[in-house]
Amino acid sequence: MDYKIKIVELLKNCGFDINVDLITIPPNKKFGDFSCPMFSFAKELKKSPNQIAQDLCSKLSDSNFEKIVSEGPYLNFYINRKEFIKDAINKILNRQFDYLIREDLKKIMVEYISPNSNKPLHIGHLRNLLLGQLYSKLLKKVGNEVVETCLINDRGLHICKSMVAYKKFGNDIEPDIKGDHFVGNYYIEFEKQLKEDPDLIEEANQMLIDWENDNLEVKQLWRKMNDWSESGQKETWQKFGINFNQIYYESQMYKFGKEIVEEGIKKGVFKEDDGVIIADLSDYNLDIIVAIRANGTSLYLVQDLYLAILKVKEYSIDSSVYVIGKEQDHYMRQLFKILELLGFDWAKNLYHLSYGHIELKSGRMKSREGKIVETDDLLKEITDLISVQLVERNSNYSSDELDYLSKNIAMAAIRYYILKFDNKKDFTYDEESSLRFDGDTGVYLLYTYARINSIIDKINCEFNFDNINLNLFEHDIEFELIEKLSNIDEVVKEATKKHKLSYLCNYFMDLAQTFNTYYSQVQILDGNDDRQKTKYVFLKCILIVFEELFDLLSIKPLKNI
Repeated sequence: MDYKIKIVELLKNCGFDINVDLITIPPNKKFGDFSCPMFSFAKELKKSPNQIAQDLCSKLSDSNFEKIVSEGPYLNFYINRKEFIKDAINKILNRQFDYLIREDLKKIMVEYISPNSNKPLHIGHLRNLLLGQLYSKLLKKVGNEVVETCLINDRGLHICKSMVAYKKFGNDIEPDIKGDHFVGNYYIEFEKQLKEDPDLIEEANQMLIDWENDNLEVKQLWRKMNDWSESGQKETWQKFGINFNQIYYESQMYKFGKEIVEEGIKKGVFKEDDGVIIADLSDYNLDIIVAIRANGTSLYLVQDLYLAILKVKEYSIDSSVYVIGKEQDHYMRQLFKILELLGFDWAKNLYHLSYGHIELKSGRMKSREGKIVETDDLLKEITDLISVQLVERNSNYSSDELDYLSKNIAMAAIRYYILKFDNKKDFTYDEESSLRFDGDTGVYLLYTYARINSIIDKINCEFNFDNINLNLFEHDIEFELIEKLSNIDEVVKEATKKHKLSYLCNYFMDLAQTFNTYYSQVQILDGNDDRQKTKYVFLKCILIVFEELFDLLSIKPLKNI
């Protein structure tokens, strides 16, 4: 039940129309579960808000509320706890979560990762990957059709640098390591050799010219190295459970889009300025942006315009989400504004899911370049660290058990630690803190889940909804926990609508901490058969909500740690 809507209906029956947004949850439970101010009626009724609240209070009655009282200018509503608990438990056990955002269902494309094809995915890509995956799942959960896509930047001078180094120093060897790391090593080698031989950059420039002129030998080398790299990158993102519906390649579209600019010139969106084609967006506080250089070559803007239009043509999408770092905030606003000025109505539905930088606390994870932390290395580092911790806690694991637990706990630790921060916030990844069993971590969530399963196993009774005795919910902490459990669908909708993915992690952690407070305050295994049967059903509800959240976060729940 939506109690806010119920309050609106109650007030309307008494002749008071009030906006549901004015109904709030008091910070202190002594003022009720919901509170509604009467200020907006004072002028019309020529009464003080205090008097209005007092008069109205005597007219309001509903079985869903234990009591309704006036407190100054506010009406405070106290939920009928027994009815609430019964409804909430029934809703959770039957998984009747109302996730749908009915007024805004769309077909949405989410573009994320977008790596260069000459090196492994780094931790910046990892944050992008996790945000894109979670946002896609949230959009689906609230009822949208979602197309997940990736743009691979597979051409340009940076790609040719790896190719030149391989051609000069690779001796035609095949990869004996992951292909993206293999190709990335030659990019590093190029930069190293460039310090000794500055003319090497000219070879890379010439190779780019040869590539653009469809030189057969260069194109064959390019395809071979790109295949190696993409295979390695794909292996990494598949470890995180990602399979894209569509992969776009820069090499397949960089020549297109100039006709869009030409059409834009006719519409006054673009103009020539000293041989350069620009869009002057100063009237929108978005500055001037160059589309085509004086030598006739196009910038990324032209390709991005083409791809935005192509997405709509190919998939008939209503909206498109770009998961891109916050350093591109200004550029994305320019891109969206130009598409709008070109007359595309769907441009108003484009959204940039911006995110901040991520760094690593320790120096030991830095790559051979001394700058970039690779996703594969981070995953291995965290897996090794948790493996050591697990052996210290229990030396009886078999090698297979240890491997299984280490990999899944490491994945949970990484996912949660990155996703718990507001996506626009910069933060430092602390490897050891992310693995704490007693902190704000994914490990803590898994440990709590395992604890609940252990208690259920000890109760050892058959599941039966009729076993619930509502009179046995005697503690405030139990009602608080049930309230929070029943809010999962609202949290999912709020996180999606506000693009605040960290809401999900914050809510999950609050649930886990509230459960552990409950566990410390209330004796569950007390030998009372009725009480334990009731607690069994209650704990099952907690597990269901935990599993819903684990699924959204793409974390594998573990019954035993």
